[in-house]
Amino acid sequence: MDNKKLKKYITTFNTQTWDNKKDSLFSGYWSTSHKHHENISEKKILNYHWSNKSKLINDYEYLRKVYDQTLNKLVGVLNKHHKVDFTVKSWSILLSPWLISILSILFDKFETIKLALKKNKKYQTKILQYADEDFSSINYKDYIRNKITNDDWHHLIFTDLILKTFPENFVIKQIDKKVKIDKNYGYLTFKEKFLKFFSFKLFLKKSIFFLDTSHIKFIDVIKLMLNLNQFPFWISGFDETRCLTQKNINLALRTKLNNELESNTKDQFEIYLEQNIFNYLPMSCLENFNKYQIEAKKFSFKGQKIISRGAQLSNDLYKHWSIIQAEKGVKHHISFHGGGIPLKDINFGYEYKTFEKIIVHHKPFHKKQIKLPVLNFNKKIEYNSNSRDILVVFKPSNSKYLTRLDYCPNGPEDLEDFNILLKFAKKVNKKFQKQIKFRFFNDNWNFNDRLKIFKKDENKIYIDSLNKTKILVSSYLLTPFSEAIAGNIPSVCLLNKEKWIFNEKFKPLFDEMKRNKLIFFSEKECAKHVNENYSNILSWWSSEKVKTIVEKYLENIFYIENEEKLSIWSDYIKKGKNK
Repeated sequence: MDNKKLKKYITTFNTQTWDNKKDSLFSGYWSTSHKHHENISEKKILNYHWSNKSKLINDYEYLRKVYDQTLNKLVGVLNKHHKVDFTVKSWSILLSPWLISILSILFDKFETIKLALKKNKKYQTKILQYADEDFSSINYKDYIRNKITNDDWHHLIFTDLILKTFPENFVIKQIDKKVKIDKNYGYLTFKEKFLKFFSFKLFLKKSIFFLDTSHIKFIDVIKLMLNLNQFPFWISGFDETRCLTQKNINLALRTKLNNELESNTKDQFEIYLEQNIFNYLPMSCLENFNKYQIEAKKFSFKGQKIISRGAQLSNDLYKHWSIIQAEKGVKHHISFHGGGIPLKDINFGYEYKTFEKIIVHHKPFHKKQIKLPVLNFNKKIEYNSNSRDILVVFKPSNSKYLTRLDYCPNGPEDLEDFNILLKFAKKVNKKFQKQIKFRFFNDNWNFNDRLKIFKKDENKIYIDSLNKTKILVSSYLLTPFSEAIAGNIPSVCLLNKEKWIFNEKFKPLFDEMKRNKLIFFSEKECAKHVNENYSNILSWWSSEKVKTIVEKYLENIFYIENEEKLSIWSDYIKKGKNK
């Protein structure tokens, strides 16, 4: 076939890789921008493969299997290379947050290309120049901040898959422009610098327990430490220093380690994975591993228990320190800092295989779960009957691209969710529309430009927004919805039914909320409810049925105990303390 007649395949958003739009197939909405959408036919944008619910469920279980296999293989190679004998459980602390994400990203793109090839067997595509070292990140923070949000990094992955797995299906045209992946690593805020300065290692050394202070008020940390009879050590003390964040990638070593992985599969995706996974591994796990271990050992700890509240995901120095403690037999518990109705599963269940206890705020359904009150909820919400705002809350969107497979909308499906909220807003009575304010935490999809006639909520602090809210409409049943409910703000949730898969144990509560109009699947029905009740919203919200459901929600989903929460937490932390 004449190459000029081949359809052009556009992988990501970079107009230099675009060709004649009339003869192009875009891999997803991420490969265009808001201002271009109106000029591109929907038929030229590939449907998202995980829009199929049954496929998502099957692929989730497949990737769970691949995750377990890959983790075990990485542990064998890394133990040998670093001359250590860490358990799979210890390595999981360091590797799993990244591994779960990169597997999801790679498989997502692999399946996207396969779907495109069902439409045409061959394409022409343009690729940008890149270097092999661009695949890897310095550490997990660099990975989250500078890689997963970067169009060119995702372009690089599409390109690598095309060149190594589907070369016969693409005619390549290379562009001279060099991909720019690296950005500023990021700096500590003044508050973080302050807390790092006052995190004396002597305090940690003399502590019996360590509590990750993420998402806890300063005064509550002090009170908790007094209850525990020890000095505080803030999580900022573990912030990675510049000597740990040097980019010193060793490509020859990575090629060697890729070759050491056992290959016993004929699966096309798994073959790519085995031949390339070390190309993506953060340097904190490989080239800088020994530096991290040496630095982590400076944080002496002779205590009995660690409780993490987010740092087990984000901070690689803290993860290295946690490995050292795990190898000594120190118990490691983790806590989710917010909460809502639990999903069917998250993170391929890695938390339950890795940590001793999981602190939750909902009714426990697993033997490892412990129910404790929400630690970072401080009741400052006072419903004002004169409030007029209809606050529309959209879930955080970390990237335009899928970055972790979940039983809920993620990445490209965030745009679909946002459009559902826009449709709802347009169906609200015009005399109330001027009261609508949209709140979103990231703007990867140019949400602000898409609002057009509607306003963005400009409050930096969520509580300040709730104090001006007459009724809240949320796109998801997690922390912001729960906090509004706990603050007695009239609240409803408009869910994308096909994209959310919740734990079956909470189905009776979910169904009851739906019957009594706290949950909607239709933007039309949700708008109708708001239109009918806006002028007298408390008549609905204060009804006995709704009050009963709200009480059930707080009891089963979002355990609030403001007066006693610190003593309950300190009692739990001290439980099992050696005399």
